[in-house]
Amino acid sequence: MNKKFLIVFSLVIILFFVYKSKVSNDESNDIFNFTGTWRIDSVEQLGEKDDSDEENNSFIGEEIKLGNNKINIADNYKSNIHYKLKAVEGEYIISYEKNLTMNTFMNGRETVDLISIIDKNQIIGEFFLNSDTEMIFLYKSSLFKLSKINENTNFDDVKNTNSIGNQTGEGWFLTGEMIELIESGTSNIICMQPFACLPNHVTGKGMIKALKEKYPESNIVAVDYDPGASEVNQLNRIKLMLSVAFKKLEGEMFIDLPAHKEASITEETLITIE
Repeated sequence: MNKKFLIVFSLVIILFFVYKSKVSNDESNDIFNFTGTWRIDSVEQLGEKDDSDEENNSFIGEEIKLGNNKINIADNYKSNIHYKLKAVEGEYIISYEKNLTMNTFMNGRETVDLISIIDKNQIIGEFFLNSDTEMIFLYKSSLFKLSKINENTNFDDVKNTNSIGNQTGEGWFLTGEMIELIESGTSNIICMQPFACLPNHVTGKGMIKALKEKYPESNIVAVDYDPGASEVNQLNRIKLMLSVAFKKLEGEMFIDLPAHKEASITEETLITIE
């Protein structure tokens, strides 16, 4: 009798912990109310105006994806991040140059929850919610106004190709830019590599094989421009790439016209990445 009781009791305990674990996992999937996909509606430079103003304007319309432990800020993907929350009052200074304080955004509140994004013990951005669908995002000395467009996030396209590039700075951007070009219809790409450009050699040239496996229609060629590279070889590689591009155009874009007219082929735009 005691043995049966112990078995039943043990099963009950096991089922209890399994249930608690499931509930805990379900709650952790939506632990933060700010997770989701946000669109950049406007950008304001907080520091001195310089050439970065034009770059900031290019962010308008881009997306920022916030997950529980990963983010994608306008194609800048980072994983294993965490958040730190602190309550700030109206006197909290956002920008010394603009003399901007949190009073501008209090909207009758006594305090605002300011959330820091921390990657490798460094704060890379901060944000706070004006409402469930409006966010103020502080990033790279700029103030972004965001609106929520989706409760969900999808990091698959980025992480499956670019996660290693997180360690190589600009090289990550090169791969991401090639993905954007291919997915927007420009499959013929010349990846130009200046002398001693290590990021391009590692995650530009180094990722071409992976890109071709993921996008079989892509036609990418890497051209080295350094003292040891022959101009003849450079031109030959570009000509070979163009030859493949025109063969694809003949196969994909041939227009069947009546016999008395000739078919015309529209040349596809070629993009170079430096």
